[in-house]
Amino acid sequence: MSATRLLVLCGGRSEEHEVSLASARSVLQAVGDTIEVTPLVIDRSGKLLDAAGSRKALAEGSAPAGSGTAELGAFRADGGFDVVFPLLHGPNGEDGSVQGLLQLAGLPYVGSGILGSAVG
Repeated sequence: MSATRLLVLCGGRSEEHEVSLASARSVLQAVGDTIEVTPLVIDRSGKLLDAAGSRKALAEGSAPAGSGTAELGAFRADGGFDVVFPLLHGPNGEDGSVQGLLQLAGLPYVGSGILGSAVG
């Protein structure tokens, strides 16, 4: 059986940016060998970091605005991920925005759906 491929989406533009990165670090430490985890950090300006930038941001605990350059292509449905774990807190993370993006991209994700997130 092959490992489950998990994309951990974290960071973001909200005031809870650092909390999101701390949550992601906890997930990365807790996963076992049956899960292949790829972190994807969103900087404070809303731009995606590449793999090396994501690892650096997680280690430093923050991704300052303007540190990201990657494009939205990381969300492609054929990106090789089985499921996305959105660990974004606050606006643009818990309000249905990212859930809508993931649904449009055809990526399964963990947590509440669009409506539940928007209402909550």
